[in-house]
Amino acid sequence: MSRSRALGALAIAALGCVACSDRSSSLTRTGASGSALAYAGVDGQTQSLSLPARGEAAAQRTSAGTPISVNLRVTPGLDAVTFELIANNGGDIRHELRFANGQEVDFVVRDERGRDVWTWSDGRLFTQPMRTHLLEQHESRDYEVALQDPLLHGTFVAIARFRSENHPVTTQVVFTLP
Repeated sequence: MSRSRALGALAIAALGCVACSDRSSSLTRTGASGSALAYAGVDGQTQSLSLPARGEAAAQRTSAGTPISVNLRVTPGLDAVTFELIANNGGDIRHELRFANGQEVDFVVRDERGRDVWTWSDGRLFTQPMRTHLLEQHESRDYEVALQDPLLHGTFVAIARFRSENHPVTTQVVFTLP
């Protein structure tokens, strides 16, 4: 499936459509209520999209070969769009996370044409020394940022990057601003 077709199908799902009219799509419903969709991401790996509440969209992604998973939730509001990324160690052993500097995550918003319209880290300074963090079994780290006073309208893709050097994970979700 082409990237634009996949994003279009996800946009329909993110707007609250319960059933996709395109039965040839590789989107599949999961969960008892059909409130989650699984799809092949841009890189071919399976991602899932769930609709936790009206106006919100969320996606989950797991790092290849490890039980580190990330959940991205986007919540559009009147004065801000909130992005929440939760990194979770779902395994039974702790994992050491290595970061090249003080930046552990990044968030990017792209428009329908694929252009970056906002990057959280732009203009920010981060500590330079390499850092490590132990993520205990079944422990999570929560990161929340906001795009204040968004003057954007339309359908966008939020991309969240967990920047661990040894367990990097990227996930994305489609959302709409009226």
